[in-house]
Amino acid sequence: MSAVTASHSAVAPLMKDGCMTMLALDQRGSMRTIIARGRDEAEITDDQLSDFKAAAVEILSPMASAVLLDSRLGRKAMGKLPPGIPLILSADRFEQQPGGQVERSLLDPAVTPALIDECNAVALKLLVIWSAGSGVEFRRDLVGRFVDLARKTGRIALVEGIVRNDAGGRFTDAREHGEAVLQAAIELVESKPDVYKAEVPGYLPGQFDQIEAYAARLTETLAQPWVVLSNGVAAVDFKKTVELCCKNGASGFLAGRAIWADAASSTNPASGLQNESVGRLKELVELVRTIKK
Repeated sequence: MSAVTASHSAVAPLMKDGCMTMLALDQRGSMRTIIARGRDEAEITDDQLSDFKAAAVEILSPMASAVLLDSRLGRKAMGKLPPGIPLILSADRFEQQPGGQVERSLLDPAVTPALIDECNAVALKLLVIWSAGSGVEFRRDLVGRFVDLARKTGRIALVEGIVRNDAGGRFTDAREHGEAVLQAAIELVESKPDVYKAEVPGYLPGQFDQIEAYAARLTETLAQPWVVLSNGVAAVDFKKTVELCCKNGASGFLAGRAIWADAASSTNPASGLQNESVGRLKELVELVRTIKK
């Protein structure tokens, strides 16, 4: 298999050794919650989030093919990016209660062409919350405006779909989850983003038997390359899910929590990043390279 196929040519800047092995550090409210788990503090400050992002970029980014950051809390981290590691800039703004899940995302008006140039971003990312039977027109307009922004600024457009059931929660049946991930992908690529970022399809904690079939169906359905995210996947399961997805057509991962969450919630994050997260990311990168070579 050729390392970079014609379908991957548009996203080659996000690839290293023919693979997309990308690190996500754009979390905001969820990262605040993760950090708070290991701290005896009433409130986690913006400075603490900014400092963790910067430490994670400094320690982990040399192994990644690209790094995803937000413009509000990720500016210090952007200054730690080594030469040759491209930046993906979050273009989303979340409606989210403290400690809760993202309820809805919007296109962040602060992410203007001037800001994109200032941050020297190679790509833009938009997270979209998807549920069957509702919100189709809202999502179509949202993704369309996001892709237009990427095209006008000459950036790679990366759309991320997070699926929810009719009650707004997580799926409890693996087949239903796989079908939802597939249907969300079909809808959210209508505006033709360059990369699609999907939940591991058909996954529930400790359950892997549906993943290969749904990953293969995603690959057959999508014209663009797709990668997996780690939100919702137990850290102990993530390597296996990446393997199953990449063997069935995924181009890699854009992941955060499964790599650095335990370090973020520890009393010594820098030590956790060095002693645990480095090895975890290295294993994932080597796994994808081995599958895709």
